[in-house]
Amino acid sequence: MRIAVIGAGYWGVNLVRVFHQLGVLARICDSSAARLQELSAKYPDVTMDSSCDLALADPSVEGVVIATPAEPWPNAATAFSWSAICSSSIRRSLA
Repeated sequence: MRIAVIGAGYWGVNLVRVFHQLGVLARICDSSAARLQELSAKYPDVTMDSSCDLALADPSVEGVVIATPAEPWPNAATAFSWSAICSSSIRRSLA
């Protein structure tokens, strides 16, 4: 299984570490270029993205973990989940 983590902040960075230790981390998506640069040095074998669209389009990604703050974006997880389900790569794995 290959996992993409969306959001590498306070909790996301812990998920990144654990999924990397398990050998299943494929991509890290975050809006912070500085955070991606920091994680790229720590995890050079993982693809870094500033947009989650690339992770959703990657046919090798079989699962997506969303680790974004709930307060400022109350509907973001719902909207993103719907987008993920509707994307062709995720839809194929659900079939």
